[in-house]
This record gives sequence, C-alpha cells and structure tokens, in this order.
Amino acid sequence: ELDYTVEGQGGWTCFPAEASGGSAVVTNYFEGWGQQALLGFYTPANTNGPVSIFPPLNVDPVAIGKPVVGFRVTMAVFDPEPPEENRDSFRWSVYNLDGVRLFSLDFDNRNGEITYQLEGDTSPFVPTGYYFDVATPYDLEMRMDFASNRWTATFGGVVLAENQPITQLPGKTRLNLGDIDAVWIKGYENPALGGNYMVFDDYRVVADVAVPEPCRLEVLGVVPGVGCVVRCHGEAGRTYAVEVSSDLVEWVTLAVNTPAGSSFEVVDAEAALFPTGFYRGAALWP
Repeated sequence: ELDYTVEGQGGWTCFPAEASGGSAVVTNYFEGWGQQALLGFYTPANTNGPVSIFPPLNVDPVAIGKPVVGFRVTMAVFDPEPPEENRDSFRWSVYNLDGVRLFSLDFDNRNGEITYQLEGDTSPFVPTGYYFDVATPYDLEMRMDFASNRWTATFGGVVLAENQPITQLPGKTRLNLGDIDAVWIKGYENPALGGNYMVFDDYRVVADVAVPEPCRLEVLGVVPGVGCVVRCHGEAGRTYAVEVSSDLVEWVTLAVNTPAGSSFEVVDAEAALFPTGFYRGAALWP
C-alpha cells in the first residue's frame, strides 16, 4: 500500500475517482531535485482504463485579460519492471472547463514515438517526427494563446507542434482552461496496464498577456579553430539558455542571453573534444 499518492497533495486530484492509487510521491529520480510525482507502475484495483492526475486550474484566460498560457514540466518515462511487462502510453492532455479534451501530446513507450491528437476522440494521432529515450529527463513546454486559438509545444528544445488549433470547433467548444492532465493509458493491444511509469517535476502554469516563445536551435556548423556554432531562435527581449551534453544525461550551460532581435549565436569551443554532442535550449520563465 502506498504511503503517499499524488492526489490529495496540494489540491491534486485523479480521474476517475476509483483510480486512486495509480500514482506516488517519489524521491531523487531526478538527482538533486528532491521529490517528484510518479504516474503508473501501481495499477489501481478498480480500473483498467486511463488514469489522470491533475491540479484543477479553472480559468478563462481571455476573460481575465491574460490570454496566453504557458505550461512547463520536466518528465521522463521509465520501462516496466520487469521489462517484459506491457508498455503503455503517457500523455499530457489539456481540457476546458466543460471537461472537453482540447488536445494531447502522447509518448508511446512501445516504440518511443511522440505524437499529438487534436480535439475529438476520432481525431488521428499526428507523428511529430521525434522520439524519446526512456529514463531520460526532458523539458516539455507548451504555449497556448486562447485569443488566437493556437498552441505550440517544444520538447528538449525541439518543436513538436507549432501553431495548432486549441479547438477545432470554435464557437461550439469553449476556449478556456479547466486542467492540464498527466495521463496513463494502456497500449492499444495490451490486455492491462503495464508496470511502466512516468516521473515528472517542476509542473508550472503561467497565464499572462504573453509568456516566453519556445526557442528553436539551428546548428550552423563547425568552424575550424573556433568550435561548433549554434543559433538560438526566439523572441526579442526574452531570456534563453542553451545547453550542451555528450550523453543526454549531464548538461552544461553554454550561454544565457537576452537577444535584442529574434536570435543569437553561441559557440561551443570544446565541441572537438567529444565524439558526439547534443544541444537544447529553453526560455527562462519569470
């Protein structure tokens, strides 16, 4: 029996109510971060369907004069224990105040594929062209403009989806925000939920006139005697950080910059010392 589930902590709840027990409060999955939330692994006794956990937000961004909502979270998906158990999908789904699912980002642990699904249960899952590695933390950011009915998402500094509609039925589906859910759903061919799980931390939601535009990185190439040149595209006046890693585990900050224009360039002078290199960027939130 679990000592601490995520639901009941700081207003977090679960859906359906009988799915209580499908989450846990854990420690140091992200080294040095203290406690994290875990969804999965502990299969609820009373359901084999989707399990969602979320803090109710219940806000109409346009009505309060802050139409742009930013969401960010650090997340990692872990394989089942033992590994031969079923592998499932983990999602982040956005709902309005009427309980209508507006859109979802899906992380399929069967093949590592990342897809998104717009409003409507019969809407297709659209491949983003990107995949995730298990047991690897990534920063996920969403920028939702409820005034223009558009959302964009970045994952580990790359753009997963850009300028997609929040609702496909404007005028019928209300454009407001009820909650942003972490969802555990069994794989389509699985008879039951598996022993895999998602861990997440630093769940934050900000509503304002504007929130940081997600950045996009462009590797310009290697200049002999100088290093690898990376261009960070973003929003003028916003502060961005660019980091580098040789193994996708340990990350080192290359630069923190507040560009006067829409981009700035960073030089990785030590790129030649490593056989491989990975770069990621993020907008620094207030």
